[in-house]
Amino acid sequence: MTTIRRFCCNDLLRFTWVNLDHLTETFNMSFYMTYLARWPDYFHVAEAPGNRIMGYIMGKVEGQGESWHGHVTAVTVSSEYRRQQLAKKLMNLLEDFSDKIDKGYFVDLFVRASNTPAIKMYEKLGYIIYRRVLRYYSGEEDGLDMRKALSRDVERKSVIPLKRPVTPDELEGAACPLFGGQRECGLHHQEAMKTDLKGCLRHLDLDSELNETIKITEAVIGRLALISLRLNGSPSKAVIPIWRSFFSPDSENLHVCYLCLFIVSPFSLS
Repeated sequence: MTTIRRFCCNDLLRFTWVNLDHLTETFNMSFYMTYLARWPDYFHVAEAPGNRIMGYIMGKVEGQGESWHGHVTAVTVSSEYRRQQLAKKLMNLLEDFSDKIDKGYFVDLFVRASNTPAIKMYEKLGYIIYRRVLRYYSGEEDGLDMRKALSRDVERKSVIPLKRPVTPDELEGAACPLFGGQRECGLHHQEAMKTDLKGCLRHLDLDSELNETIKITEAVIGRLALISLRLNGSPSKAVIPIWRSFFSPDSENLHVCYLCLFIVSPFSLS
């Protein structure tokens, strides 16, 4: 029996073999951890009996106004578990959340222009090719931006195809998936594999983006305190030095909140 649940930090040590598919992108650790911290409802895993990972989906919500939408960053199923409609179930989960909870206008995704099987699968799920993005993948292969209108887009304006191809620089905040794609930083989607959180921050308005990082950290510290309260009866004093070290003037390490998430992951605090 297949179980679909939220992705957790421990899964990062168990899902590598699913990424062996040559069309599945593998990102660095801070990329996955940012998605876990900011968009946990868009990150799910399908698990087989025996706790073997069958596949997963990772996404986010982004944009403004009528461009507010859900985005599928990655969806993949291990070759031995395909043709069981797992991808469809994972996609439906993300679409439902984008439609009913976040009230998005559409869901979009990018796929290699040469990946015919995936394109056909997405078309069966109701997606259309909205536009072609020239040299989207590592500056070598074109990508197809595919979209599916949600219930909020009554007139289906979001899925009217563009007549001309675009370049990655023309995408709406295309460059920085770590911060929701709403700010341009000159790094394309695939470049996230070659950089880390600090690498993206140097291209951005540090003050405004640091506020986002602070919010993430506040949430993590709060969860740590809640765990300590449940286990020990009082908030742990260890939380204070963690907080101070994160904002130490001589510290350039912005990954402490991700380390905290690894501590939190074994616990369920729903």
